This record gives sequence, structure tokens and C-alpha cells, in this order.
Amino acid sequence: MKFRSKLAVIFAPSERFFMRTVPLAPDAPPLAQAELALEGHAPFPLAQLFWGCWIAPDRSRALVYAAHRRRFAPEETVAWEQADLVVPDTLPLLAAAPDEETRRRLAAQPPPAGTPRARRKGDQLHFELADAAGVSIATAISVRADLDALDVRDRAFQQQRRRDRRQRELAWRLLLVAGGLVAAAVVLEVAGLTFSLLARAQRLRATAQAVVVQKLETAQTLASRVDDLTHRRLRFFEMLATVNAARPHSIQFTRSGSGGRNTLEIEAQTSSSDDVDAFQAALRKLAELEKADVRDLRARDGVTTFTLSVVFKAAPTAGNGGGT
Repeated sequence: MKFRSKLAVIFAPSERFFMRTVPLAPDAPPLAQAELALEGHAPFPLAQLFWGCWIAPDRSRALVYAAHRRRFAPEETVAWEQADLVVPDTLPLLAAAPDEETRRRLAAQPPPAGTPRARRKGDQLHFELADAAGVSIATAISVRADLDALDVRDRAFQQQRRRDRRQRELAWRLLLVAGGLVAAAVVLEVAGLTFSLLARAQRLRATAQAVVVQKLETAQTLASRVDDLTHRRLRFFEMLATVNAARPHSIQFTRSGSGGRNTLEIEAQTSSSDDVDAFQAALRKLAELEKADVRDLRARDGVTTFTLSVVFKAAPTAGNGGGT
């Protein structure tokens, strides 16, 4: 969890604290070293002290500060429970001192007029002393990991705060995960609804297109049928004229019609039955005909009736069909 840009820091009066700068070894925890140094210098047990330390960013030294608990009235420490941090008010000035001699000299002088403040900058904590115009007079920099070391409050209280902070961090992470899952579920639901709508629109388009395609297929079938009945079939009157050219004068056509693409059906009569055979023989000699057959030959009262079926070999390319 990152700190807020503005920390809720309580700056306690520095004159109530004993302060000393101690060197730190690089191979041991800084806070443990500061605690050992304080045990050697403080006249009271650590359990009776409010104490903390500022650890230099290079981990080479620490400014240890401590005050007996009796020096703070209970009504003064009540507000400490709600703060993020409690440190001495001249921490920015004294922690910025390059050495112990400078720190002692600054501590012996009256504190300069200024307002202590704290802010976060990335993972660093900046403790500043600002003048009346808001300009920083001195700045001490610490790191996020040293937050608990800076705090003068009871260590048990700090441990409980750490546990509470970890619980808040866990709850916040769980909330973020839950929010992410909810957002993902919403996205999936919206995506599913979108895909459903798109699929429905696609089905509707397909249905509409199927109707159009069916109409086009019907039109194409009709066009093919018309073409078949017109351009690709023998023209009726041309077939009739070809047959009529070979007809003897005694034979009369009583009815004619088309029996297929290249077939002509003719009902005829004659007063001379011999002309029927002559007519059939004449037709079979025509190069255009595939065959010519006579059937249903009947004679009554001197009139012979018959049916003539003529099949042509090839069909002309265009014409009209019909019957008489």
C-alpha cells in the first residue's frame, strides 16, 4: 500500500526528547542497532519511553530520539492513535545535520521559526521545515520501509497498526480482485449479448437473403423455361410449313399441335386413301425429318381419317409455338 501524498503526521515538541546520532553497521538491522544504542544511553528502561529513530538513506547512521512517557499528558497522546506517524517537530532540521557536532549545535540553539510538514514523493518520505512563505528551510528524507522506526509510539501499538494495515491491504487487494472479476463478468456478459445480437442480425439477414435468393432462382427457372419454350424449340409454323409442302391436294389438315420440342402432331382427312401412303413416303424423304408415322387410320363414308406424327431432326434457334 502506498502512502498518501499528505501524511497525517503529529509533530511532538522536540525539547521533550533526548537525541543522539549513532553510527550503523551495514551487516545488522538498523532498528535493532538503534535500540541497543538507546539502552546504553537512556536512564530509563525502553518500556517507559516514547522513542524512535531516523535512519539515513545510506544506512550509515541513525538519529535516535526518546522521551519518558510521563513528559506527555494523556490528553496529548489521545490524538496520536488516529495519526499515521508521530515524530519530533525539529526532525527535518536535526536529521539533515551532516554530523553529531552540527546536530548538537543546532539542538542547543532556539529552533528556527518554521512549520514542520511531511509529504510523500514516490517511495520516499520528505520531512521539511518551512518558513512563513512556505519555502523549505531543511529537509530530512526517509524511505517507506522505515516508517515504523520513525514513530515514537509504543511498539505493541505499532505492531497492531501493522497488522491492521496488512488487513486493510489484503481487503483492498481482495476488493480490487473482486472488482476485476465483476468487471470481467460484465465485459463477458456484454460480449455475449453483443454476439447474440450479431448472430440474430446475421440470421435475419440470411433469412431475408434466402427469400431474395429464392425469388432469383424462381425467376431464373422461369427464364430458362421461357428460353426452352422459345429459343431452343422448333418453331411450330416452320414445322407445319415443311410438312404442308409435301401434302397432296386431297389431304386436309383438321387439327395440328406440337408434341414436344421437335415433334408435330397432325390430324387429317382425305377422300383418297392412296394419298395417305404417298404423303407418308414423301415426308420420309425430307432431309429435315427424322421420322414420319401414320396411325389411327380409319375409313368411313368415303372419307379416310388419320393421325400423322412427324419428328424433326434439328430445331431452329428462335420462334413461337402454338396450335391451330
